[in-house]
Amino acid sequence: PTTELEGRIALEVVKCMSEAVAVLDLNFCFISINPAFSKITGYVHEDVIGKSRSMMRPAHHDPAIYDEIQSTLINTGHWAGEIWQMRKDQGEFLCQSEVTEILDSNGLRTHFVAVVNDITDSKRIEQELLHLANYDALTGLPSRSLLIEKLSKSIINARRNQSKVALLFLDLDHFKTINDSLGHRLGDSALCEAARRLAETVRAGDLVARYGGDEFTLLVERLRDECEAARLAERIVRRMNEPLLLGGREV
Repeated sequence: PTTELEGRIALEVVKCMSEAVAVLDLNFCFISINPAFSKITGYVHEDVIGKSRSMMRPAHHDPAIYDEIQSTLINTGHWAGEIWQMRKDQGEFLCQSEVTEILDSNGLRTHFVAVVNDITDSKRIEQELLHLANYDALTGLPSRSLLIEKLSKSIINARRNQSKVALLFLDLDHFKTINDSLGHRLGDSALCEAARRLAETVRAGDLVARYGGDEFTLLVERLRDECEAARLAERIVRRMNEPLLLGGREV
């Protein structure tokens, strides 16, 4: 019969899928899983059949999130999004999941089907690329791109709150001499020490960024007046005037 043939074809397609697929009953207990589900989660058929999908919830994550997903499924028959789940070895993975209701010929809900992709590695790479784009690799300070983004928001907030914003630029005098006479490795050490001193001198919440080369920028928000920015500049000059020890010598 055509229906039986279609069923066998559908079953073979599910078995060959690279995405993890699980069929759940209306109580969200497992009825069946495909081989990709076992490969991604470590759970085999005997581990999960008849058990609640909640067995894969990481213990320290907020259970309200998972309850909300289940409530959405009950009310709408569909949910899609990113969610953390737990493998058999207790390791956690971030998955892109889509759960859809299955209806019978009378339009009544009989099952749910979940299709799951492990996106842990791709999300980690995405975060690493974002970090590289927004933070200086040498000093760990925000880069120019993040500074510009933050500055735009700061100006908008200052206008809204009738407050002031200061933008301070500074560079290191004679930095080229350090590079030429002591080498780039110690030159990098000088930049890192400058970044550390700046971060220690500003207020909590102020932004210190490496603008490029030996140039740094400070974004200072919620100022009462210009004199407050000037006093900060004076503190920075005093801190930067303290001798710097590089390669066993003061510079």
